[in-house]
Amino acid sequence: MNDLECGRGRRVPEAMGKVAQGPSNHQSVWARRVEDYVRHVKDLQKNYYEGAVSRSDREVVFRKAFELATPVARRVLGDINVNFLRGTGKFGVQPPGPDGAGGLIGSWALTWPLLSKAVSRFDGKALTPLALTAIFPLRPTGAMQWTHPHLALCRAGLIDGLAAAFPFQVKSPEDAERQEPILRVLAEAELHERFYQADLNWRILPFAVE
Repeated sequence: MNDLECGRGRRVPEAMGKVAQGPSNHQSVWARRVEDYVRHVKDLQKNYYEGAVSRSDREVVFRKAFELATPVARRVLGDINVNFLRGTGKFGVQPPGPDGAGGLIGSWALTWPLLSKAVSRFDGKALTPLALTAIFPLRPTGAMQWTHPHLALCRAGLIDGLAAAFPFQVKSPEDAERQEPILRVLAEAELHERFYQADLNWRILPFAVE
């Protein structure tokens, strides 16, 4: 079998070159997300955020987007609480506020007693609650002299503190509902990260210690 080059010297079987068409119900999640990317690209082309041009106007749209997404984030974290934490979790909201670098950051958080008892096995510090984060950075980078909001997976020590970022195009409850798949991805990543970091490891998960 011939192989195809695939970045950084890696090789993949030729048979992997074609992407199979999945069932329509699997495609539907991403079909809905296409709208977010269309609007995201339009923002990049026009240097605005959902029609808002000035920084102050973009911040108004961001704060409203955060508010609209809050019920969805609460539902996602509620699902984590029921299935992984056996109802021991406590939900919290931190509306967008200063990020320390001129931008804004907001989060929807979930903590629970076993997490509070653990510390990081790397530096001995207390672990932060599981958090779904929305950011609106101010600092331009390179050729990008303009910024707009994203949903983000934050990690200390990485470039700009981000492990991943996703378009956050929300101006209506319907827009907010489209963010649910991303919020679920962020929630699971955050959940795994907490017990990966914890000195108690899997013991911070209530279902695992019953």
